[in-house]
Amino acid sequence: MRFNFNTENWKFKKAGSNILPAHTIDLDLSPDADILLQRMKPKTRYNIKLAARKSVSVTSKGMEGRDTWHELYKETAVRNRILINEMKYSEAVLAAKAQDRRSPADVRLLIASYGDRPLAAMFLAITGSRGSSLYGALRLRRIVT
Repeated sequence: MRFNFNTENWKFKKAGSNILPAHTIDLDLSPDADILLQRMKPKTRYNIKLAARKSVSVTSKGMEGRDTWHELYKETAVRNRILINEMKYSEAVLAAKAQDRRSPADVRLLIASYGDRPLAAMFLAITGSRGSSLYGALRLRRIVT
């Protein structure tokens, strides 16, 4: 079934720019970490191991991480020339909790840091056995030496 079935008269218009990724990757996380790493491209494996050697950590944050997120997000939006939403938009995403029995959802803010310096952040929506990246932000200035 098509998304636009029976919508000819609804006056939909394509957005001027895409804000979501064009492709999706499904990754089964049930194998152990070594097997998952073996299945990745060599450059991906290298970068994961490099981050571990450089003591880059990833933490899950709640609302207390919103300022860090917004700082990284604004930097990313300016660099990529995309619309910058207000902080209240990010707060609404982070606060979203769908309690529908068929599809309960939880949204987490993950922040990768080197010491106390944030490098990247993303919103991860978890529904059942699926995790989906909603939004991401990345600092490009070299921090890790």
